[in-house]
Amino acid sequence: MAEVDQKEFDPYYKWLAIPPQEQPPHSYRLLGVTLFENDPDVIAAAADRQMAHIKSFTAGKYASHSQRLLNELSRARVCLLNADQKARYDVRLRDEIEAEALDESFETYFSQESEVAPSATAAATSIHHLFPPPLPAAPSLIVVGRRRRHHTRRPWIPLVLLLCAAVAGIGLFKSLRLPGDTSSGQSLKDKAAPPERRQLPPSRLPENELSAPAPIPLKPAPDPIPAPAQQKPPAPPPKTNRQQNVQLPIRPLENNANLVIDVDLSKPRQRVAVSHDSFQVLRFRIADKVTDVSQPLFRSRPARITLDAAANVTLQLEFEQNQNGAFIFVQPIVSAGDDEFPFTLPSLGRLKRQSAREYQRAAAAFAALTTELQNLDTFINAPVIKPLAERGRARTRKLQIEKQLSALQQQLARMETSLHGMDRLIDLAKLVDANCVVELAKVD
Repeated sequence: MAEVDQKEFDPYYKWLAIPPQEQPPHSYRLLGVTLFENDPDVIAAAADRQMAHIKSFTAGKYASHSQRLLNELSRARVCLLNADQKARYDVRLRDEIEAEALDESFETYFSQESEVAPSATAAATSIHHLFPPPLPAAPSLIVVGRRRRHHTRRPWIPLVLLLCAAVAGIGLFKSLRLPGDTSSGQSLKDKAAPPERRQLPPSRLPENELSAPAPIPLKPAPDPIPAPAQQKPPAPPPKTNRQQNVQLPIRPLENNANLVIDVDLSKPRQRVAVSHDSFQVLRFRIADKVTDVSQPLFRSRPARITLDAAANVTLQLEFEQNQNGAFIFVQPIVSAGDDEFPFTLPSLGRLKRQSAREYQRAAAAFAALTTELQNLDTFINAPVIKPLAERGRARTRKLQIEKQLSALQQQLARMETSLHGMDRLIDLAKLVDANCVVELAKVD
């Protein structure tokens, strides 16, 4: 029974008042200081206080727990008092706290959504069917945003160049006489000059050759060919967005040229230079779906439009003017409960990788506990006489594992729901990054 007490005893909670839901604690919680505390004197004093408190239990029956906590406190003290180690530890801890907060928010949000949805398959379907067919084409627009260049490889170009070089070399070889070639008695100059005509003496020429040559009849001049009529140059094709065949279904208002912003989700804040100080947000387009907005945008009043109400994805536009000029800043945001996070491809990918690692760790722990439970069942049900104490310890451990497996199974279900939700958000982000534009009109 002493071994069971040792395993069930929680030194974090009993000695340092750290509840089980906050275990294992980070270094700041272990020392009992404020999160990301920067004062080294405060950290050193807190570490000394905690270590002195834990040393008072070294002589009791929980000496092993006391020694383990002393080692953890010593490592935390060394890490937080070293500037380089503390900086790296703070970055890693911030990422973990942010990932946990977002994961909890996503779990709550998508668990509620999964209860309303008829099935997980229907909830994970694509959002392309929500968009209506494209509207008619529009006049010329001013497109501001990124340009995506598609480079096409042409493997036949080196072959054509090699063939041209070979033909040129053969022609040059035939036009020049090699130094050792004696088959031709003429030089290059002789070959180039035309052969001279052998003339007879005047006394030996025939009479018809001495007389004047007969005039050569001239052919009548052909009729002049009329000059072709000048044709009007073809009209330039209408501008399209991102080298696509689908034209922008946007119409400018009166004589003011519209400003079209190509939404970029590779960074959390996109800057677009403008030459006007007042705009009206008209509409935005995702793929083939066009949504009218009609919101004003000027210096003291930003505009916020909803890209996808189901996923709580919005686009915030702010106008700023400084000594460098006037700019419109576009910031994509996704809301999860009361929290807001950048709706960008890098941040979503980072959070998904973090959640996937946590899911793998939970799945590995679930598999290990399942194996241990099977071994305990085999030990308990084996037809071998066993001491009563060993049988009692095995049954107690079995009850503990069953409770842990139940909690882990629920946690894995929530994680799977959160991962499916992140996949849908990433698909939506790719669609918005590739096919989303926002149109604004100047307001005088």
